[in-house]
Amino acid sequence: MLQGVLRAIPEQRVDSPVFASVGALAEVELPDAPDASGSGAMLEAITRAGDLRDAGELRALGTRISESDTLTATARSALLEQAVAHLIELDGYEDALALLEPLALADRALDSLRLQEQYAHILIRTGERHDDERLATAEHRLEALRRRHGDDGETLGLLGSAAKARVEIAVAAGGAPAPAVLDRAIGAYRRGLEADPGDPYPGINAVALSRLRGQHWGGGERDIATARELLPVVRFAAGRTADDGDAWARLTLAECALHSTLLDGEPTGLAEASAMYGRAADIAEPRQRRSARRQLRLMRDAGDPPALLDPLLELL
Repeated sequence: MLQGVLRAIPEQRVDSPVFASVGALAEVELPDAPDASGSGAMLEAITRAGDLRDAGELRALGTRISESDTLTATARSALLEQAVAHLIELDGYEDALALLEPLALADRALDSLRLQEQYAHILIRTGERHDDERLATAEHRLEALRRRHGDDGETLGLLGSAAKARVEIAVAAGGAPAPAVLDRAIGAYRRGLEADPGDPYPGINAVALSRLRGQHWGGGERDIATARELLPVVRFAAGRTADDGDAWARLTLAECALHSTLLDGEPTGLAEASAMYGRAADIAEPRQRRSARRQLRLMRDAGDPPALLDPLLELL
C-alpha cells in the first residue's frame, strides 16, 4: 500500500478519504514558502551587534526594520523584539522604548504577553528616574495583562518591580515608602513566587522588602517571620541553576546569605555572603552587577548597617 502511495506522488493524485467522500471539495493550495533571506540576514546582524555591545548599530538596525516595506509584520515584530532585548542588556532603555512602543500600542488587545511584559519592563526602568507617569502606565498595563492572561509569574514580578521603584525613590530621598506602595510591592512579589516557585526573582524581593519593613519601616515580627519563611524557598530555587554559571542565581544566593545574617545574626553568614558576592561578581555582566548594587544600596539607605554593606558594594 505504501509503495502505491509513493508511486502516485508524481501524479499528484488525491488520496485523502475526505476528498474521496466529498467530491466537490477544492484541494488546499499551500502558498510558496516565504523568502526569509532578508529577515535571516537582519537577525544575524542584530546578533552580531549585540555580541559586540554596539548600541549605535542596534539603533540603526531597529530603524531599518521599522521602516522596511519588505518584511512581514510578524518578522518585523520578532526582529524588533530581538534588537530591544540586546539594547536592554546594554541599559539602552530609551532607545528600546522608541523601537518597542509602537508595537506595544498597536497590540490593543494585549495578545502578545511577552511583548507587553518587555514594554512594561522598559517603562519601569525609565520611570525609575522619577517619572511617575511611566510607572503608572506600566502598572496599568500589567494589571490589564493579568486580566487578559491570568497570574503569570513574570507579570506579577514586574508589578512588584514597578511598586519597588517607588519604594527606592522614596528611600533615596531620605524618607520611608508609603505603606500602600510597600503593600503592593510585597503582595505582587509574593503572588509571583506562588505562580512560579522556580523563579527566585520575585521571591528574593519579597524577602528583602518584608525584612526591611519588619526591621525598619514599622512592620514588626510578622514581616520578619514572613522573610524567614520565604528564604529557604528562594534559596532552593536559585540553587538549581547556580552551579551552571548563572550569575543571577549566584547573586541571589549571596543575598540570601546576607538576609540570614541580618535576620538572625548568623556568625558565618557575612563571610559566606562576601565570598558568594565575590564569586558572582567574577562572572556577572555589568547590568547584573548594577542590579545587585541597587539592592544593596536600598538596604543600606533603609537602615541596614553600612559597615556590613559597603564592603559588599565594593566587591560589585
